[in-house]
Amino acid sequence: MRSHALRFLVSSLLVATAACGERSSSNETDGSAQERSAASYDGTWKLVEGRGPQGVVPIIGGYRITLTIDGDSAAGTAACNQYGGDAAIDEGSFDLLRDGINEMGCRSDLSESEAAYMMALQAADTIARDDDILILTGEETELRFEIVPPLPTADLIDKPWELESLIFGTGGKRRVAATAPARLLLDGDGTISGTTGCRELYGDWIEDGDEIAFPTFGAEGNCPEELRDQDSHVVTVLGDGFAPTVEGGRLTLLDRGGLGLEYRAAPS
Repeated sequence: MRSHALRFLVSSLLVATAACGERSSSNETDGSAQERSAASYDGTWKLVEGRGPQGVVPIIGGYRITLTIDGDSAAGTAACNQYGGDAAIDEGSFDLLRDGINEMGCRSDLSESEAAYMMALQAADTIARDDDILILTGEETELRFEIVPPLPTADLIDKPWELESLIFGTGGKRRVAATAPARLLLDGDGTISGTTGCRELYGDWIEDGDEIAFPTFGAEGNCPEELRDQDSHVVTVLGDGFAPTVEGGRLTLLDRGGLGLEYRAAPS
């Protein structure tokens, strides 16, 4: 289970000098991606294609690569591990001043994807945004991202959900399995409760980029043999953090490894 306690030091954002702020209007291009303020790049972005000094950055289904920009910090998920650090973003320039990564063991293909992405990110020196597309470039780098919609937190919290199925895989390889009764409640006060089907859940939740994460999380109790697989599945998906989707009274939770849970809204 990966740790969500990782927090990154943030340095002061480099800003344009007063002289730059007073440049003549003849040098300005209204709406140009290169003339945006640093804040206009803020948000969480998902990599859709990229290349860098190591060549093409492989994007492996179910293992997203994301970049969250918040002022002068840049963080995200690099296929397997989380990363983050200080960044200097001054209109059209980008410089990852320092980065750190939690070093959880990864499959070899995920490690290769992660290494290629991190090298490309470190080599990027320009940034541009065109509506919902963000592009980082450098001499040997081009990383193209698309914006990730805000979390549907308001539709998710303070509502009881009943587990309906376990999800395995993504796309054409996706399959589901029936479950024993279980429930989930993310309270507006930042706590979680519910069951795995045989154990009681507890912990605290936060918004972490495009995911719900748990600084503290666990399950108490014992499970009969026939419910241990379901218990493990629920704990894995929730504990690793998940990207939620709420649609038509259904709540779908997917982790980066292609596992998921589907809940339905409990009757009021």
